[in-house]
Amino acid sequence: MNRLRKAPGVCSSPGPQLGKAKKAARCWSQSLQLATELAMPYDQARAHAAMAEARVADWQEHHRAARELFTRLGAVRDLRLLGDLPAQ
Repeated sequence: MNRLRKAPGVCSSPGPQLGKAKKAARCWSQSLQLATELAMPYDQARAHAAMAEARVADWQEHHRAARELFTRLGAVRDLRLLGDLPAQ
């Protein structure tokens, strides 16, 4: 946890309240990077899901990755919430 607090530029709460899509995408990307480095698959899946829902670049890949991780972890509730996003 200390590493997360000390990491430069880490966003405390990436989400719609940030107001700007680019800043939110950067925060989710940082969250994904840290979750990957710290071997936190559930947090990786949540970051992928957030990016898919926000339709960032390559959102389809993020949706696929979130689905794979949630499935592997048995996170049924999260899979239901992820749902199937319509193609755009």
